[in-house]
Amino acid sequence: MLKIVHATWLTLVCYIVIISSVNAQEKETIGYAKEISLSSTILKRDLNLWVFLPNSFHHTSERVEYPVIYFNGAHGHQFFHTLTGITNHLGKLERMPESIVVTIDGDTPDIYTNGMWGSTKLIPQFGSEQQYMDFLEKELFPYLAKNYRANENRTVIGISGSSLFPLVSYAKRPHIFDKHIYFASHDMLGMGLKEGKDFSHHFEQQLSKDASLDTGFYLAVADQDMINKRELYQGNADRLANVLNTYQKNGVISKIEIIPNENHYNAFIKAILSAFEFFYPQKQWAPNYKELANNKESAMVGLSDYFSELSRVNGFEIKPKVFRWNSPNSLPRLYRNLIKDKKFEDALAIAQYWAELSAKPIDANIAMAKSLIKLDKKRDAKQLLELSLSDVQEGKPSYKEIQDLLRDL
Repeated sequence: MLKIVHATWLTLVCYIVIISSVNAQEKETIGYAKEISLSSTILKRDLNLWVFLPNSFHHTSERVEYPVIYFNGAHGHQFFHTLTGITNHLGKLERMPESIVVTIDGDTPDIYTNGMWGSTKLIPQFGSEQQYMDFLEKELFPYLAKNYRANENRTVIGISGSSLFPLVSYAKRPHIFDKHIYFASHDMLGMGLKEGKDFSHHFEQQLSKDASLDTGFYLAVADQDMINKRELYQGNADRLANVLNTYQKNGVISKIEIIPNENHYNAFIKAILSAFEFFYPQKQWAPNYKELANNKESAMVGLSDYFSELSRVNGFEIKPKVFRWNSPNSLPRLYRNLIKDKKFEDALAIAQYWAELSAKPIDANIAMAKSLIKLDKKRDAKQLLELSLSDVQEGKPSYKEIQDLLRDL
């Protein structure tokens, strides 16, 4: 049984400097993530995790679920803000799915270095990787699904030494994560769970016995990291590439690249952008809502066809935007365009869908009522507005708008 011990906000703190005659005071900090402490029955210890939620989370209904990116190890904490900034930006623009980001600290068994780390032959066991994977599957994943609407599409990221647990997880339980992103890890690829056997060997063992595995892999390394051990590291990457390419027929996809003109961690932003473009290519994303609405017999059909196909390709359900700042590509803006074009039936359908996906559908309900009025269904519009009025605090702009509409009816 997993128990939440406490949750606190991670914050961006703005320091105010008073210069000359300008007076300023610090008003508030801006929260961007939570730190939660979970008491694990399986691990028999408390774990502190950072959890980032997409901006839309509190504005969407229970019908909207989110994929999760798990960022492993000390690197996950060090690069957490960088990663969440990127996922937040791309997610808001529909260049990738809006995603929850969670830090984890996976345990590892004995790791044989196979000559990758000079005279160091063995990285000793740390904790129990089997228990930690049990914790993920039986405690953490269900907790995130229940409390944060996490879906079952999971990506894991490992950087340098923090890549060991993600590598081990695929060697032992390859179904846990759907996508693997490794950075600055070409030396780790040559290591393994047995002396003389590297992770490409372990991966091949799993892929050869389970044709249902259709995992996605992205690996990158800075070119400066390759200078002294290019032959060794390239050999590790080539062996893994050969294994993964063999199983493309089962749906395995992979990309391994060297990031030019960069040094070790400096290449992280370039690498993560490349990884997200690989998994979420621009030609499949960044939809034009107005074009979708005009390409089919109805706006809802056009929108549904696009997002159904996007969901099929990505393996989880993806919904259109309930809100998007300064862009025509959202359900509210599409509704307004349809009203402007006098497509009132289409506008009503879009407003209904907007309401279904909204945590607080007052604005969507008002839009539905306006569509009903345009369709001369005033009785239905009045009933909807009267029901909506009880959910709005008096004095709010929407309260007055509903009153004005009811008065006109």
